[in-house]
Amino acid sequence: MDQVLKVIYRNGVLTPVQPLDMPENQHLEITLHLPERAMPPVNGHTLASEMLRIGRECAALPLLDGRTPEAILGYDDIGVPQS
Repeated sequence: MDQVLKVIYRNGVLTPVQPLDMPENQHLEITLHLPERAMPPVNGHTLASEMLRIGRECAALPLLDGRTPEAILGYDDIGVPQS
């Protein structure tokens, strides 16, 4: 039997608008039908453009620490961790 249940999605939690009309501990399958506006179209061009935009923003950030990644992690010239 299919039953439509209206829910509110808030802070990562789905909360029923009305009480569930079913016994406790019963298996429940949930199918979400999201409005088109909630799901922006994703295609290769849009995704690539967004990734390039994020890359440009990151590249424009100031350098806060001039050390190499190895120096930050504490490795010496031959890759041995220093205590």
